[in-house]
Amino acid sequence: VIGIAWEARIARQERAVAVQQRRNAEGEKNRAEAEKGRAEAQSSLAMSESSRAEAKATEAEEQRKQAEGLFNNVRGLAGAMLFKIDDQIAELQGATAARETLVNEATAYLDRLAQDPRSNSQLRRELAAAYLKVGDLQDSYGHLSLHDPDGARASYDKAFELLNPLIRTAPADPEMQHLEVIAYLGRAQQGTGDARDSDYRKALQLAEEQVRQQPKSLQAKRDLALALHESVNGTGAPEAVGVKALRRAIAIQESVLA
Repeated sequence: VIGIAWEARIARQERAVAVQQRRNAEGEKNRAEAEKGRAEAQSSLAMSESSRAEAKATEAEEQRKQAEGLFNNVRGLAGAMLFKIDDQIAELQGATAARETLVNEATAYLDRLAQDPRSNSQLRRELAAAYLKVGDLQDSYGHLSLHDPDGARASYDKAFELLNPLIRTAPADPEMQHLEVIAYLGRAQQGTGDARDSDYRKALQLAEEQVRQQPKSLQAKRDLALALHESVNGTGAPEAVGVKALRRAIAIQESVLA
């Protein structure tokens, strides 16, 4: 009897252990399924976030392209107004009002472009050249202009603001040297006294250096001929000096045309 009772007790204990193990296994299974559900939910959330991020990136890229297109349209419009439309009305009598409107609108476009953070070195070169063109339209000897010397000086100053940092990074760049010579000559035409004479001297020195660095460059030679001619006319040099400079300018120009 004692042996039977003991065996029964052991059997009950084994069943209890088995039941507990089964419960533990079910608990582990439930926890695993819960973890799997959370993992699937997180995966689904991640996929959803990824989709939203991709959608936002696509939208941002589209907006960037639209903004870039508008930026380039404004850039092209300003250039067309200054270098194409004005050339067509340059010699038209009675076109002063049209030219004034053209200059004002173009200047507004240029000012916006100059402040745009997307402007790179190439654009700043284009803007500097455009401001020089505006200055010539506002007040320039030998051409029809608006006779606005104050506006012209402001335009030449804006050109220098754009040119100076570019020149520091590329002092031997032929295009930059050309623009610098033209800028000094333009500003000198609007100046007086020592400031005017200083600008003429700088223009002439730069032009001379251009020709030394690029003896075969027609643009460098044209710049030197122009600087010689403008310096004589602008500074009122002594006759002997002026005649010598003008003869040299003519000889240089003839060599360009040869």
